[in-house]
Amino acid sequence: MSYFLPDSLVPKSRDIKKNRMQTRHSDDNIECLVFCTSLTKKEDIKYISKILNSVSEIHRWSVDLEDCENVLRIEVSEITADDIIQILKKNGVHSSLLL
Repeated sequence: MSYFLPDSLVPKSRDIKKNRMQTRHSDDNIECLVFCTSLTKKEDIKYISKILNSVSEIHRWSVDLEDCENVLRIEVSEITADDIIQILKKNGVHSSLLL
């Protein structure tokens, strides 16, 4: 089951490179980062939603609990994968970037 946050950003073009999707909006560079996570239940998603929603550089995110790696996809600008990993780690969620 996937969970999505609504977002007003509509992608204009996509360049797919490996497992990363880069979306361009007017002057913004949006990058899609994909992580393997320790999230396993709806309650976990509810908990991290407050955290991820508070980060202004995160434009949109989703979690796929049906995937064996509990994949978290995040569309970001001006923030790195390492920053996301640290934010999640500080809140008890283990994650690693999927390449």
